[in-house]
Amino acid sequence: MTIPLTLLDTCWPGHVPELAPAIEEMGYHRYWASEHHSSWQSASPMITAALAGAVTDSIRVGTAGIMLRLASVARVIEERALVELYYPGRFDLGVVGALPGAACLERYEPDTIIADGNTYVARVRRLVREVRARADGLATGELWLCGKSVAAAELAGELGMRFAFHHFLVGSPADGALAPAEAYRRAFVPGPGLDTPWMAIAAYGACAGSEPAAVAEWAAHFQGAPPPRPSFLGTPDRCAATIAGLARRYGAREVALDCFAGSFAARLDGLGAIARAIA
Repeated sequence: MTIPLTLLDTCWPGHVPELAPAIEEMGYHRYWASEHHSSWQSASPMITAALAGAVTDSIRVGTAGIMLRLASVARVIEERALVELYYPGRFDLGVVGALPGAACLERYEPDTIIADGNTYVARVRRLVREVRARADGLATGELWLCGKSVAAAELAGELGMRFAFHHFLVGSPADGALAPAEAYRRAFVPGPGLDTPWMAIAAYGACAGSEPAAVAEWAAHFQGAPPPRPSFLGTPDRCAATIAGLARRYGAREVALDCFAGSFAARLDGLGAIARAIA
């Protein structure tokens, strides 16, 4: 069975008008916009996802995820309704419990109630409850919780949400680190539109025509900083085998990924090569 692939985009948003149609043509299942607060990344995943929807025809678009510890639940719900109005049945809402760095938090603190752990959980519960209760006549997309911890996995399961496990953010452990996946399945309670656990694994790596070329592209992305351990790396066949192995190990129904590279063209080449190899 072919594994549905999502692009989890953490790179410069200026490429989205070209990137989103390209991955749609490659056969990707969804474009996910992430939230990052830097000079070269998007801090507005809802806007980025809406832009991706505008330049594509049928690929799903969504957020993975909105930093709900910084965000108003009411505002997220209203923006979700607007995006679904434009792209009915195509938009998926994902949230995450991460926070940006200290400098960004300092800018937000004067006019934002930044949630601690317990308040964040309460916000997730309220968001899920109100999204499901809202009778707006629009096609309802999927609800995702993104995270890397057992606590995040258990919350997603308890609320009957889909769970995206960030394999890359826990250091891409070769031996699996399966506790979050197991916790999600144990805690899962069926929710509206989701009868069984549904998990994606989020992975980053580099793909090129040869092993040395892939290693070079991975290093080039980090511009001289020590590169972390990738979730996959190498030729298209090797990357496809690694990705399929991760999905089997975690029992994941989908894979969310990105290919890092020193240029946008090389990134697109890697994304296309993996899609063809998986298919």
